[in-house]
Amino acid sequence: MCYKTFINPLSFDNAEAYCKTRGGHLASIHSEEENEFVIEISKSGIILGMFNWTLSPVRIGLYHLSTDPVGTWHWTDGTAVDYSKWDHWGASYATTGPAYASLFSDSLGDPIYYKNWNPNYAKDLPVTRGFADMKPEEQPLQEDGKSSENGIYPDLIKDPEKSLNEPMKLRQRITLFNGCAIIVGVIVGSGVFVSPTGVLQHAGSGGLSISIWVLCGIYSMLGALCYAELGTTIPKSGGDYTYILEAFGSLPAFLFLWIALIIINPTSLAVIGITCGNYILKPFFPENPVPEIASRLLAACIILILTALNCYNIRWSTRIQDFSVVGKVAAILVIVGSAVVYISRGNYQNINWDSFNKDANYAPSAIALGFYSGVFSFSGWSYLNFVTEELKEPNKNLPRAIYISLPVVTAIYLLVNLAYFAVLTPKEILESDAVAVTFASYAMGPLSLLIPAFVAVSCIGTLNGIIFACSRMFFAGARNGHLPPIFAMINASKRTPMPSIILLGGSAIVMLFFENIYALINYLAFGESAVVTMAVMGLLKMRLTEKDRKRPIKFFIGIPIIFLILCFYILLCPFFEKPMELVYAASIIASGIPVYFIFVYWENKPKVLLKPWESLSRLIQGTLLCVPNDESPQ
Repeated sequence: MCYKTFINPLSFDNAEAYCKTRGGHLASIHSEEENEFVIEISKSGIILGMFNWTLSPVRIGLYHLSTDPVGTWHWTDGTAVDYSKWDHWGASYATTGPAYASLFSDSLGDPIYYKNWNPNYAKDLPVTRGFADMKPEEQPLQEDGKSSENGIYPDLIKDPEKSLNEPMKLRQRITLFNGCAIIVGVIVGSGVFVSPTGVLQHAGSGGLSISIWVLCGIYSMLGALCYAELGTTIPKSGGDYTYILEAFGSLPAFLFLWIALIIINPTSLAVIGITCGNYILKPFFPENPVPEIASRLLAACIILILTALNCYNIRWSTRIQDFSVVGKVAAILVIVGSAVVYISRGNYQNINWDSFNKDANYAPSAIALGFYSGVFSFSGWSYLNFVTEELKEPNKNLPRAIYISLPVVTAIYLLVNLAYFAVLTPKEILESDAVAVTFASYAMGPLSLLIPAFVAVSCIGTLNGIIFACSRMFFAGARNGHLPPIFAMINASKRTPMPSIILLGGSAIVMLFFENIYALINYLAFGESAVVTMAVMGLLKMRLTEKDRKRPIKFFIGIPIIFLILCFYILLCPFFEKPMELVYAASIIASGIPVYFIFVYWENKPKVLLKPWESLSRLIQGTLLCVPNDESPQ
């Protein structure tokens, strides 16, 4: 006989009907050895409490009809009931109607349930976490999805969201539009409304600034093309982490995961959250600065809500992302439209060649530093690669999303900057704490009240995109043994990497309590640059060492080479201005080396160290209803 456990809470009739489509029945048990075997293949490893007892039992094929004498039971496969293992309720529990047995395959902290059978009246309610199937080895499976016997058990109701043939893994639910929304939503953050001054500080003039923005868009497009090839060659979630792991091995990949876990992602989320909180609360403090504690508490609430939504439903998180992108585009149109109206009223003083090129600094060093500032405004074009496994038709939609999103982002930056330069002088832009607010005071009139809403929507979209995408990186890291196994599990019903999402959201909330959080921003640029440089080096390495590897997309070798040269420039440029910051950032990355050897490389750890974590993991698994992912990391 062949046995298999399906983790899906179907009713008794539907569970039996599905087993029949496989040529079998719900499992019948005829000895202590068979009972132990079914327990072994059915247990989840969770030590459960009585408050969530329905997570333990799996259905077996034992049932009692309302016309049967008390204590009489039948197996669905017609075999004799010659063995029983009832709990304290016993076989005589069913007295008033039909009843159906289930097997407690996990400990409830109470021996009267563990490994015993429980009778209950619940035929149609899914009170179990799954069911055990048994079929003869030689019997072929039926493919028509119908019961072979008429009248006793109804056909299995086909539900694509609960397909029993589907492995327990992340579902492909991200469309092309969702993918574009993730890229655009993450890249276009609050900076385009608050402080797009980094390029102008070095360029000196509006005309040269616009030219540098175009160069930054071209640079980002080159990088996006490299990542399109990486994402289709290695179609796994995890993005940069996965590519570095494939190309350079375990330690470099772990170091990237380390820096992302302790600095890059939590700091990014915390700073964006504070900015969002500031702009939401600003109307309540029109004459005074927003209290920092208030903006941080509101940031924590926003991050908590987005974390919960990402845990609960992918559709909700993608809809938030779609809405935020539509809101950003609408905000850009309002700003550009206001600039056009402002010019049409005869305000031409800033729209001429002399004004656009006044004070331009064409020194190579100034252009280089302006370019360095601009490229970080495009950070996020690789985020769709983090969720490759959840993208529908990734070989088609990943490159398409990149081809669509990067020109859109470049156009957004160009249009917004042109609008600012049409209304404000470079000096006014550089002196403003919030450029969009200053712009609105000149050109938008009553509509200036919309600016806080624009910034809030933009921030929420960026926060949601980072939580959605980067949590998959931690999920991939745990799947490869670089983080505890609990973070490689997914919620059994929602199919979301719930522990990884909570890890990311929780670390961001913790970061909000650090007073000097802004000091960490200086290290973000180096960490992100190092990661992109390593990933593209990996692309070139695999081009040379794995020439026969299947590559659905393969660009001219000059594209990754040119991009890599630019990456090295961006990586080393800060060394000449602020060398100690580079040293500090490198030290933070290197601090992950002993962590790697203690927690990853060292395999035979004493049980005294592992037991507390195993207990905690079981508690988390039971609380979040998570199960291991069926997708192999290899």
